[in-house]
Amino acid sequence: MQEHLLTEPVPPRGRPPREVPRSAGRLLLAGLACVYLATPFLVQDHILFLLSYCAVIALAGAGVVLLVGRAGTVWIAQPFFMGLGAYLAVALADRFAPGFVVVAVAAGAAAAAAGAVTGWLAVRLGGLELAIVSFGVVLIGDYLARQLTSLTGGSAGRATSSVEVSVGPVNFEDLGSFSAEQGLFWATWAVTAACLALSAFLLRRAPGRTWVALRDNERAAEAIGIDVRREKIGVFALAGAFGGLSGAMLAGLREYIAPEDFGFTMVTLLMAVVIVGGVTRLAGAVVGALALPGLEFLVSEFADSPALGWLIKSTAEDSGFFTAGSFNLLIFGALILVVLLVEPQGLLGGAARVIDTWKETAADRTVHDEGEVK
Repeated sequence: MQEHLLTEPVPPRGRPPREVPRSAGRLLLAGLACVYLATPFLVQDHILFLLSYCAVIALAGAGVVLLVGRAGTVWIAQPFFMGLGAYLAVALADRFAPGFVVVAVAAGAAAAAAGAVTGWLAVRLGGLELAIVSFGVVLIGDYLARQLTSLTGGSAGRATSSVEVSVGPVNFEDLGSFSAEQGLFWATWAVTAACLALSAFLLRRAPGRTWVALRDNERAAEAIGIDVRREKIGVFALAGAFGGLSGAMLAGLREYIAPEDFGFTMVTLLMAVVIVGGVTRLAGAVVGALALPGLEFLVSEFADSPALGWLIKSTAEDSGFFTAGSFNLLIFGALILVVLLVEPQGLLGGAARVIDTWKETAADRTVHDEGEVK
């Protein structure tokens, strides 16, 4: 199962790898840019807030894709980097008010340094041992978040009103006639898109090919001269930076943060996001980030409806079996199992396979028709 999950499909012999034509890629980018600009004028503010949260999850999920899908490591502690970036962003904003750009860069740099340390651990450990270590890192992060009350506010959490998403004089939460939700949508998705573009650039060049070589066979990669230590530390640092930056954006998006925001619920969400979307594809993080938080929103919206009211209890006195949060975790776990059993490459992998099958069928029909004509 793990081999199918972490390995991209290999085209059959005699057929070159599928590439997107430049004209189609440019058309797709133009369409996405239009959607990006127009969405805040077409949907309500509470949906825009949800979409901004999806951007934060997509950025954190991109780090998971790099570590798990591309570099082949077993690492679940991305929420630790998110929490580090979020709490550092709030602390800096409270004490120095240096502006969001400085706060975000500092959060990303600190998380990148933490990622480099965990990358050193990844050099020494691997497989199940590294997975257990990442489990422990999440526990350590939760413990520190609850004990360092002067920095984190402890279990009660900490207000984040001092973290304003701005670039110089431009405050995206106060853009004149535009609402705060509209500005935050543009800001969060712009940062996420920039980080995804950087990742795509690296994956198409030597670093990306090196990470795939480490995933496929680490000993063979080392035998051909790849510096395994440097490359692992590098990919962990990049994933950590994405986690820290997403945490800083989460602090700017919410009114307060708490240790629960960076615990095993977030671990489950991020793993579900990348597995459902496609663990080897950056776009899979975006698809999963749009689908699963959207599913969470629908569950909370219809928790009192006849369809879900008998399952979900909103208060302790209700007759349901689950709280909304536990029901979401149940759905996420079920989705992970179903996707791994039915389509290990996720939604995007399944869509690509369907398109390839359709193209092959169309090509065979064309050849058959030309043969009949002759």
